[in-house]
Amino acid sequence: MEIPVASFAEIATDYATEVVEGKIVACKWHRLACERHLNDLKRPESKSFPFAWNPELTDIEGRVYRPAERVCKFAELMPHIKGDWASRGQLIKLERWQIFILASVFGWVIKATGKRRFRVADVIVPRKNAKSTLAAVIGNYMLAVDGEFGAEVYSGATSQDQAMEVFRPALLMARATPRFVQNYGISVNVSNLSIAANNSKFEPVIGRPGDGASPSCAIVDEYHEHKTSELYDTMQTGMGARSQPLILVITTAGSDISGPCFMHQVELQKILEGVIENNQRFGIIFTADEDDDWTSETALLKANPNYGVSIDAEFLRLQQRDAISDPRKQNVFKTKHLNIWVAAASPWLNLSNLQRAGNSALSIGGSGWDGCVVGLDLASKQDIASAVWLCWKTKDGARHYYAFSRNYAPEAAIEKEEKRPLPDLGQRGPPDRHPGQHDRPAADTGRHHRKRQRRPYPRSRQRPLGRPPARCQFAGRRP
Repeated sequence: MEIPVASFAEIATDYATEVVEGKIVACKWHRLACERHLNDLKRPESKSFPFAWNPELTDIEGRVYRPAERVCKFAELMPHIKGDWASRGQLIKLERWQIFILASVFGWVIKATGKRRFRVADVIVPRKNAKSTLAAVIGNYMLAVDGEFGAEVYSGATSQDQAMEVFRPALLMARATPRFVQNYGISVNVSNLSIAANNSKFEPVIGRPGDGASPSCAIVDEYHEHKTSELYDTMQTGMGARSQPLILVITTAGSDISGPCFMHQVELQKILEGVIENNQRFGIIFTADEDDDWTSETALLKANPNYGVSIDAEFLRLQQRDAISDPRKQNVFKTKHLNIWVAAASPWLNLSNLQRAGNSALSIGGSGWDGCVVGLDLASKQDIASAVWLCWKTKDGARHYYAFSRNYAPEAAIEKEEKRPLPDLGQRGPPDRHPGQHDRPAADTGRHHRKRQRRPYPRSRQRPLGRPPARCQFAGRRP
């Protein structure tokens, strides 16, 4: 008796169901992405829901296809280009989590037009989980199979080496698949793939593309390394003439929480939680949950969907043991292998523990401190200037420390278009808006000192990033 083979769309939905039911170990954001898919499957009959799941479509040559099936079948015709599988000449065999991503991004379409639902797709996953391979497959698909005349596919990054991390696998896949090259008339060059018959191309881009670019697909690799959102914004604004463009953001976590990637992920998390409604942005995050023990195997399983497949399980456990024994390696391990954002690559202070020590019931005034000192981190033009009050008192024979902070930045610098987004400094209430191009400490900076502090800046008005310190930000006890 022949056993029926499940379609890729069915595999994707079954996978989502098992994640939501807890049969597959997953973090909160992974689970929410699967819940979103299952909830949307219940909505297509509604007139108010304009999307359909994997319907029959007809391409420009009159061939009938289902989009989720077509993209996954294409992926499994591409060869491995690294490691043991490549040495044996094996083709890619998609894992279920990869099928879920490909089927979701390409399988959901607009009912009225048959065009793709999702314009942005975020895949946030740790290193060595084959994300560049997945991106290369999507790049080749968007170049040749998607049906876009004059397709422009770009692999964008901050450096030549990083831009080639996605383009090189796509190039090698094309070279190793003569049938693909011949069928679509692809010219395989050192620096690009092109199709002369319809003026399509796939090439790497460093920094921002030219103003004349009209991307049909933009792959933004390792977005956490970008200091500004310039490349992303330029790609997005250049897509106005395309009917179903796609921006693929594929990255791990990083250590710059003031950069565009962290803000991009925060917005995605709000979409997955339902706080922000955006029906045309897909996203999935593989990481450990906040309350997980990062030294556990469960954290490794949640963050690494290719655990034991493309990334060796023993290698990960060894990296974990090294990070446990050497605190200097902990943040690198957390960002690269657990996909956890940290405030610095090699910090001298454990900021996670510091944040957990917060006590909003404490205030700086009237607490009977035994002593207090003020530290200033000054800035000359555009940077954030900060003042921190460190107070202490003795309780039960031990000295306890309490820290309060206030931060300042010039309004002109904040509102400058190229300025990176400000980090969340934990301030209470919206910032006061004051004009000016320079900072200076507030008049009460020396409140807890007898000696008045010298003004380091001109007397132009400042824009403090929050109210005066009225509540305790952090509290700690000396070990």
